[in-house]
Amino acid sequence: MDVRDTPLPQLELGSICRALRQNLFVEELIPFAESFLEQDVLAGERYDGELIAALAGLYSNSWAANLCRPYKIIQVLREVSFLSTDAGVQREASFLIDSIESLNSKSLI
Repeated sequence: MDVRDTPLPQLELGSICRALRQNLFVEELIPFAESFLEQDVLAGERYDGELIAALAGLYSNSWAANLCRPYKIIQVLREVSFLSTDAGVQREASFLIDSIESLNSKSLI
């Protein structure tokens, strides 16, 4: 199923990850990615942490500024250190936390 032909609320996790990796509809998909992360921080269709990896692969200014609940996402991402022993997933979660905090501190200036 093509991401461009599917209504956003009907997209499955794997399609969202794939679209984010391809930099497609990033701003539109961020709220859905947030929702998946809040439900399961290690969300992924192909492997645990796939959504975190997809987000970490984006330019932070293309997505972090569009988060609806940045501090909630930071809180959720901090759980990765307790839930996963995968160093790559932990590194990507840490990168996302730093990106969100950096953008939010700049927006407060």
